[in-house]
Amino acid sequence: MATYGTTLVTAPAIEPITTAEAAQQCEVADGIAYHERKLNSLIQAAREKVETDTGRAIISQTWDYTFDLFPYGLEPIYLPKSPVSSVTSLKYYDTSNVQQTLATTVYKTFLDREPAEIRLKYQQQWPFLYGEQGVITVRFVCGYGAAATAVPESLKAAMLLLIGTWFENREAEMPVITNDRAYDSLIARFMTGDEFHCYGRTLWV
Repeated sequence: MATYGTTLVTAPAIEPITTAEAAQQCEVADGIAYHERKLNSLIQAAREKVETDTGRAIISQTWDYTFDLFPYGLEPIYLPKSPVSSVTSLKYYDTSNVQQTLATTVYKTFLDREPAEIRLKYQQQWPFLYGEQGVITVRFVCGYGAAATAVPESLKAAMLLLIGTWFENREAEMPVITNDRAYDSLIARFMTGDEFHCYGRTLWV
């Protein structure tokens, strides 16, 4: 069975929720500076949870998607996060175990789809590979944009719900689960599929 993995290359430059917005959600009228470190930690944790639960990137960030095999025939490569704004490169190790960058004349991208796809152009074929795991890496940029204003309000509301619950129960000895029904309803329409890791066959060598 083929394997795959993702690695964060460039983290978001900002968070979609400001400290002031988090403080308002947590009803912290005074002493915001005192709670600033905790609030900022909860903001990042909430963003990461929403991203994990939905399969999305919130603020622009760069990832490497590494896997073993090119798809069979005309099947696409599915990118594992949405929305994708650009594909930076597609690199692979050739049969001599030398890393190469695949020319964009070989493939085309469909970034308006979810998941985003990379497909062969007409009369092109995927190159032969060195027979090891993790020989293909796609570097891509994903997220709604570099500004918080581009993020859907439902995702922000889901993050604020998490932040408020976690802050209120910050002294709890056990992890606290927020209102599952409210949280789930906010992120439901943003959930992405899992098509991207379905390759399962012999390596091309």
